[in-house]
Amino acid sequence: MIVFIFINSVILFILMQILGVPLSNLAVIDFKYDTFTFSKDKSTSGMNIIYNMLLANIYMLFIYELVEDNQIKNLVYFIVIGYLIIRYAYILLVLNRLKLLNLKYECTLIILTLFFTYLIQKNIITENISMKIPIEEFKNEILLLGILFLFSVFKGVLLENFSNRNNTSDRTAYIRYFYLKFLDKYDGIIDTQIEKSGYFTDTIENEKQEFKLLVYSFIIFENFSRPRFYRIIENVLSKISKNEVSTGIMQIRSKKALSDKESVLLGVDILVNSFYNHYLQDPNSRWDWIDRICDDYNPQVGSDYIIEINYILDELKKVTLFN
Repeated sequence: MIVFIFINSVILFILMQILGVPLSNLAVIDFKYDTFTFSKDKSTSGMNIIYNMLLANIYMLFIYELVEDNQIKNLVYFIVIGYLIIRYAYILLVLNRLKLLNLKYECTLIILTLFFTYLIQKNIITENISMKIPIEEFKNEILLLGILFLFSVFKGVLLENFSNRNNTSDRTAYIRYFYLKFLDKYDGIIDTQIEKSGYFTDTIENEKQEFKLLVYSFIIFENFSRPRFYRIIENVLSKISKNEVSTGIMQIRSKKALSDKESVLLGVDILVNSFYNHYLQDPNSRWDWIDRICDDYNPQVGSDYIIEINYILDELKKVTLFN
């Protein structure tokens, strides 16, 4: 029984990771599934709560209809509970995003998902009502319209309450926490590599301090994108690959697996040389040297990467009272 619940909880977790964005991109759905970015204040995270409520419980009902054992039928609600446990274990232990969580938002998601599960358990599963009902048997169209209207209102309330990123995640706490953590761990290495370059003088002391914060912005964002759990897997895979792969906390491409410290050493060198090319060698690019360094470090179509790095950099300037 426990194994059955656990396996289905894992399957549900995987399905939720896979289905959210594709389903919300259907033309019939007005509000899209929200994917986290540091820089965008607008959020449709209320829709994520609805997806968790509906998809998790639809899967539970699917299993309820599939199994024959009545004992299992009466316990399928544990699948939703198991899914939520796995979800937060993944967020906290694998992604290491405790500081990013917003208590109000996460509690709303958990409470509404479990409340919906309770309603289904009490009114359908406990009553042993089959959901295999032909659509023509629904006689009370007014009731159905009422339910759809209430759901529309409910959806609107959720979307309105969680339309701002500040109400769904604590970006500032996350950035500050990891800045202090990496400052303690890598500050000596970063200072040494900067001084070794000889590019920074007293006349550009402000640029040096801003450059250091830029380095930490890269480290924070790359660590967010590739948490330690993923980097361990990348290091293992890189040992059996003949191609260059990105490893380490700064995601440096190399034919050998890099530790986090090694990637910081190489990453700072790359950034320092980019600073030299775009600030010291080319006076015309001084006004946008940060954007150009971002583009050198991780060339991409569009400006999303540059915007994310700049957002983190601006937050770090507030932390350090940079002028």
